Amino acid sequence: MFEVLRILGGAAAVALACAGAGRALWRWKPPAQSIAFATGAAALSLAMFALLAMGLYGTAAISVVLAAAIAAGRWGKPSFEPAPWWAAAAVAVFGVFYAAHALAPEIQPDAAGYHLGLPAQWLREGGFSKTIGFFEMLPLGVETLFGAAMALGGASAAKVLHFVFLALTIPLTIRIARRLGLSDQAGWAAALLYAATPVVGISGTSAYTDAALVFAQLALFAVLLEWKDSPTTALAAQAGLTAGFCYSIKVTGAIPAIAVALYLLWRKRASDTAAFAAGASAIALPWVVKAWWLTGNPLAPLGNAWFDNDAFNAATEQALGEYLRSYHIASWVDIPQALLFDGGPLQGLLGPVFAVSILSLAAIRKPAGRWLLAASAVAAVPWAMNIGARFLMPAMPLVWLAAVSVMPARALPAIVLLHGALSLPFAMDRYAGAGAWRLKGWPWEAALRIEPEEKYLSKTYFDYRPARMVAEHVRPGEQLVDLTGLPTLYTQTPAHGPLPTAVFDQMTSTLAAAAAPVPERLYEARFAVPGRFMRGVRVRLAEPSKIGWPLSELRFERRGERVQVPRTWFLRAWPVPQDAALAVDGNLASRWHTYGPAKEGSFVEVLFDRPVPLDTLTVVSPMLARGGPAMQVFGLTMGRQWIRLRGKGAVQALAPVPLRGEAMAFLKSRGIRWIVAPEGEIGHGPVGRSLMTYPNAWRVERVKQIDGVWLFRLH
Repeated sequence: MFEVLRILGGAAAVALACAGAGRALWRWKPPAQSIAFATGAAALSLAMFALLAMGLYGTAAISVVLAAAIAAGRWGKPSFEPAPWWAAAAVAVFGVFYAAHALAPEIQPDAAGYHLGLPAQWLREGGFSKTIGFFEMLPLGVETLFGAAMALGGASAAKVLHFVFLALTIPLTIRIARRLGLSDQAGWAAALLYAATPVVGISGTSAYTDAALVFAQLALFAVLLEWKDSPTTALAAQAGLTAGFCYSIKVTGAIPAIAVALYLLWRKRASDTAAFAAGASAIALPWVVKAWWLTGNPLAPLGNAWFDNDAFNAATEQALGEYLRSYHIASWVDIPQALLFDGGPLQGLLGPVFAVSILSLAAIRKPAGRWLLAASAVAAVPWAMNIGARFLMPAMPLVWLAAVSVMPARALPAIVLLHGALSLPFAMDRYAGAGAWRLKGWPWEAALRIEPEEKYLSKTYFDYRPARMVAEHVRPGEQLVDLTGLPTLYTQTPAHGPLPTAVFDQMTSTLAAAAAPVPERLYEARFAVPGRFMRGVRVRLAEPSKIGWPLSELRFERRGERVQVPRTWFLRAWPVPQDAALAVDGNLASRWHTYGPAKEGSFVEVLFDRPVPLDTLTVVSPMLARGGPAMQVFGLTMGRQWIRLRGKGAVQALAPVPLRGEAMAFLKSRGIRWIVAPEGEIGHGPVGRSLMTYPNAWRVERVKQIDGVWLFRLH
């Protein structure tokens, strides 16, 4: 029971600090306590960012900040308003059901991955991670609060804190209903229809951040409604703080912030727009500056097509985006079935009653309905970029408010209770797909720690035992390539992967090429270099290639001797500039390539720091086979003119040789000492299977295998 009290205490301390900071920002007279909580969470998150940046993110400093924020609240006597009987019944049932899941150990993948894994690392190291990875570069405003809760109450305290965000959405929705002239009964119905939705339940009771984003966006809308009726600069500044918090939770939170800024400009309130921008910048800008400082891209890990950088590839970002926009759904006609009844293909379940929300369109006849539909349309924009069910959550409370506003009041209890009943595990078992992402069972014994955490995780969370295998063998500071996507909360080891970075892309493409059952056939073409000295060379694609364009190696020769490539040569490439060095690293397993279809004009260019004596340039690529795309090779003369180089003889096929040893040499050159990989048929499974079957050829040691996941140590 002490562990449960510690968990609740950690979550309560951070929640009270958010509320206290918010009350102080509103000068102890917020329009609603839930709105004060949102602005206070923004301010507290900024304070935690400062601790992280200064390397002071530890239990002592966090406790001081939390105590100061709580003391700033000037607490008065709380007031509670009774709920309708049907709402009270739904709150009681789902409150107990959700509380057990929130208190239980974390078993959801992204939550046990970066949402809690990074805060755990921050607490161990006292500051931000030094790794430039996909998750590390995201804005992590709520994660800074998760870390504060973890410092006092462990990982489950972060889950409970996220549940608090979900719970506070209920009074906030009721507040919005009142401001729009709707009844409290409509507010309760909309809030509970949202909160009881299966995907909301599983996300809101784990350490994801979706429920926090929904709460922050609703708070922004609520403050905007306050400003609409009584426009002041102070209200605009408060809206700005909340808007900045939206961005700090998820990059997509910038969309409602931009929409509100445009509305203020349309209202021709220059001073209020400036105050809004200042408040938003105060919370969001530190994350933008951090990303820009570390990568040169203020939007990292996204926006790489706009901001060239060495950390991320635009091509793999585009490939990830294409997947998120489709989830391999065959047709848009299949989406309603996937969302309402299946719950697997789009990683979340809305339940069949959500179909009733189509009635929201009838609300367009009333001013309140038009406000709600406009706000829900803005909140739903990110769903076009990621059609996963979670990305519909920000629009749900607003859509439900619009829908219930046109329903008969006597129908509201029935639809809420029906939706609630169909969202309980025993009912979802009847209609949801086998792979539906939803809450299952009622883990009260694990929640109260009657069942030991280790036992619960071992039997419930598939990735837990492989994660503990990694934790047992990989020492702190040793670099690991994760081809499986294990939860770093439990591995306690930062890893390269599983989402793309430039370094991870290089390593996975090298491993995949070396793991092919039949070695890829490489060809070489030799080109004569006129004159004694050259200033550079360029290899260019003369026509587009649908299957991409890899360059395995460029070799420079003088009288039959290889010319070594020094670090002082200047390398350029398009469209993947950060991989240019792979074309001259002397390793056939690594290669420069376009990560997808290549456009005409794609090139790799090497400029020498001083004139270099050459007589031959050798180009090695699988694309030199007969029928491959045409390449053009140029040399930069002493007179600084590019001239076309002529081929020396026919293209020659190289003897096929396994590249497994070369691939390991490449990984070791990047400091890698461990690989964790699956041995299945999908994803990186073929690489793991090859490593397991031919460890000597790969120059690795098979350390251990658990549940189909292997840990390998590089020799």
